[in-house]
Amino acid sequence: MPKELDVKNTILESKRLILRGWQKEDLDDLYQIFTDPAISEMSGCPTISSMEEAQALMKMFQDMNKVFALVWKENGKVIGSLDLETPQFDFGEAYKNAYGKDVGCILHQDYWGNNIMVEATDLMVDYCFQQLQCDYMCCGHFEDNPQSERLIEKMGFHYQRDVIFHPQTGGEKAGKLYLLDRKEKEYENKS
Repeated sequence: MPKELDVKNTILESKRLILRGWQKEDLDDLYQIFTDPAISEMSGCPTISSMEEAQALMKMFQDMNKVFALVWKENGKVIGSLDLETPQFDFGEAYKNAYGKDVGCILHQDYWGNNIMVEATDLMVDYCFQQLQCDYMCCGHFEDNPQSERLIEKMGFHYQRDVIFHPQTGGEKAGKLYLLDRKEKEYENKS
C-alpha cells in the first residue's frame, strides 16, 4: 500500500550527499541557488532577488513538505533541491489507477558535471519505489536542457512523448516526458 511523502521526517544518504527537509540555517544557500538566472531558465522556477523572497520560498518548501534540500556532505552546504509532485500528465490506461511521483531537481552551477544528480536521483528512485511504494515515477525537461536529458536517460527513464510545459516563469516551453516503472527495478515487493 502506498505511503505518504513526509520530507520533514525523512533523511536519505549516499556516499557524498544527504537529502533532507529544509532548515532555517539553509537560507543563505537557498538564496545562492535561486538567484541564479541559469537555474531559472533550466527549471522554470522564478529567480529570487532578495532575502525576503528567499525566506518566503523556504517557508513554502517547508509547508509543502515535498521538497528535499540536497546537502553536499563534504562541507554541509545545500547545493540543490529535489521535489516530488503528483504527476500532471496522463500515461495511459496501464497507469490510470497507479501511484506515481514526478521528480524534479535543481543543482547549483558550481556542482554541475560531477554526477551529483545521478547520485541524488538514484536515492530518490529507491525512496519512491521502496519506501513510498510508488508504481512509477516520471519526469520531464525543457527541450533546450540537454543536461537534464542526459541525467534522465542515465537513470533509466524511458521517453514517452513531447509535451508543452507551463513553467512558473510564465508562457509555454516545449519539452519531453519520461517514465520509469517500478517493475524495471529489482526490488522485493514490500507492502
